[in-house]
Amino acid sequence: MQTLQFFKQLCVEDKLPDLSDWTDITDDIFGPKNDEYYSENSIFFNIKGAFYNGKLPDDYKLPKYGAKPMFADGAQDGTAIYHLKLEETDENARLLEAFKLMSNADFPAAEALLESILQNNYAIKLADDIHTVLLENQEVLDAGNIYRFAVNNLLASKNKELMKADMVILELFPCDEPVRGAVRILGQCEEFTLFTIFVMRKWDNGNEEIFALAKKVRD
Repeated sequence: MQTLQFFKQLCVEDKLPDLSDWTDITDDIFGPKNDEYYSENSIFFNIKGAFYNGKLPDDYKLPKYGAKPMFADGAQDGTAIYHLKLEETDENARLLEAFKLMSNADFPAAEALLESILQNNYAIKLADDIHTVLLENQEVLDAGNIYRFAVNNLLASKNKELMKADMVILELFPCDEPVRGAVRILGQCEEFTLFTIFVMRKWDNGNEEIFALAKKVRD
């Protein structure tokens, strides 16, 4: 069983291990046979489908999902950090349970639990806790299945907070090219730009990727 052993290396040395042999995971996920499945309710495919000449139109807006207050794309997270007062709750135990479900490939249960955790929280405020739980429990978690969950859910979800949590998870992985392509697409939507930068900064050419993204994001 693959574990999250490399997280310890990442934390101490700030280096990512070579996981290029994991392409078999994303080869299955990104196959054309899955386009119809992902497209039905997927925010990612909604964004991808709106592209014109390689860019997201200035008037693009995310489809509405859930009961949280609506903000202009990209405004919610800044508001959550600086203005919204949320009840402080320790979600680490439930986060660990969600990661154990991912590790056991029980993806529907993991998604439901993670969505429950995020119902009264914002992914940006849970980012440190997500990383802490993964790092502290690396020996009992399956890295391949957690990566598979995050990529699948990033493509298939209609819940933007879940997608942001997926991107927080992907910060700890050296994403292969199909995943990088999906991250680049999401980065042009202001709702996901900040999380995209967090993911990109860990890539070997992260500075160049971030600069290229900055030239495409709407003013």
